[in-house]
Amino acid sequence: MRFSCCVTLFYPTEDELDCITNYRENFERVYIFDNTEGVDCKRNKDYFANKVGFTYLSNQQNDGLSVAFNIMCQRAVTDGFDYICIFDQDSFITSSDLSKMKSFIEKSPSNKVGIYVPYIMYSHLNEDKAILKGGVDSIEVDWAISSGSFINLSVFNETEGFDENYFIDRLDYDYCYTIRDLGYKVVRINNVFLHQNLGEERKVLFRNVSQHNVIRHYYIFRNRLYFYIKKDKVSLYSLIKLCSISIKHLLQILLSEEQKKRKIKMIIISCKDFINGKMGKYNEH
Repeated sequence: MRFSCCVTLFYPTEDELDCITNYRENFERVYIFDNTEGVDCKRNKDYFANKVGFTYLSNQQNDGLSVAFNIMCQRAVTDGFDYICIFDQDSFITSSDLSKMKSFIEKSPSNKVGIYVPYIMYSHLNEDKAILKGGVDSIEVDWAISSGSFINLSVFNETEGFDENYFIDRLDYDYCYTIRDLGYKVVRINNVFLHQNLGEERKVLFRNVSQHNVIRHYYIFRNRLYFYIKKDKVSLYSLIKLCSISIKHLLQILLSEEQKKRKIKMIIISCKDFINGKMGKYNEH
């Protein structure tokens, strides 16, 4: 069984680049797709130029995550890999946990599993690993974020890949539902942990909450509308759920985030763009 991994870059720091090179210890090949724009991506290209086992890809523009994932997954298929593990540049997982993940897949292969995922430890939550380890080894889940996901490439070949209308946000959720519609499972390995940063942390009412920048709220809101109103997903239940989540999103901005006016304005723009069929990368009006 052959394993590869992929990382999407976007103006990475030197430390982040150094961390990415460590993935080579666990994977036969590491695919890099650089969304850093213009001449700024030259430093990243030079960094990986002479490193064995790395494939650097870039269009010198920000193509978004869905395009990046599709290109890297397709390259991995062409190169004969069975799985590709997706990482963000700011995610962290130990080499030993990656080994456990690969060992689990090799020892428990199933042609009915489309994605294997680790347990995600978010930076703003205080979760006890010891408690999590006390349960079952694995569990089927409805969906998982892309970072840390081991994508079964034979299943990927049965899909149209990641929906490129998303650009960023919700594409991983959508892909999980796509493969589940095809009869495949998303399985979480409970004793493997990936540490993930989620937005910017802020203390509100004695607890840490995560908040996003203005443009991220645009993608979150617009892509949520697209997902729930996408073909084959429209129902009374989905519309009620869409309204509920959207109201909660707006209340979170009003009650706990900074730059409230700018973020609400961006959400209004996201609704207009969705109605007018403007998907993909946000373009300033």
